[in-house]
Amino acid sequence: MWYLQNPNKEMYTWVTAEVFNKEECNRLKEMCTYFNIEAGGTGIREQKGESGNNEEMRLSDIAWIDFENIKKDTDPSTKQEIIKELDALGNIFINVMNDINNNFFQYNLTTLEMIQYTKYYGNVKGHYDWHNDHPMFNTPENNIRKLSISLLLSDPDEFTGGNFCIQTHKEPDTIELKQGQAIIFPSPIMHKVSPVESGVRESLVCWSRGPNWV
Repeated sequence: MWYLQNPNKEMYTWVTAEVFNKEECNRLKEMCTYFNIEAGGTGIREQKGESGNNEEMRLSDIAWIDFENIKKDTDPSTKQEIIKELDALGNIFINVMNDINNNFFQYNLTTLEMIQYTKYYGNVKGHYDWHNDHPMFNTPENNIRKLSISLLLSDPDEFTGGNFCIQTHKEPDTIELKQGQAIIFPSPIMHKVSPVESGVRESLVCWSRGPNWV
């Protein structure tokens, strides 16, 4: 559990140590090119039955990291290799989320959602404005997002702008992540990725779910 570092109890967040090294991050970026890409949507609009795409709110490309979303023209042997790596990636995310939850947040968590690959381009000022991953209310399904993780795949030297900001105080805080580091935080907390000014910012995000808040 070498990644159990850097809790910020005042901000109620946790920045991990390096989960993946540079070589592993680059391999993950390469692996993500084999998945179907789509425009990133916004959950609130989708919940209202509207189109999820709102470029003023969010401008990014995403891919759902799931074996059913691998491009159809992918070579079968390559596909099998990706599926093996996908299993390993999922296990790492589960371990990181569970260990940090058990040592810090102590939420009742039951499932991990599908991992999402996100790509922000500097030439279009890619961004994701202030939002949360789940409002602080319960649902009839008794299954809500409780804990979020955002892991930076890019080397910070590969892009400018694209700051991860989080609102746990009156004034927002900017979180500086190194390549392969992740921030974990409660899903109701407001956060954003500021516009990328140049280069490309790539990340993996995911959410753990559990029963309604008591």
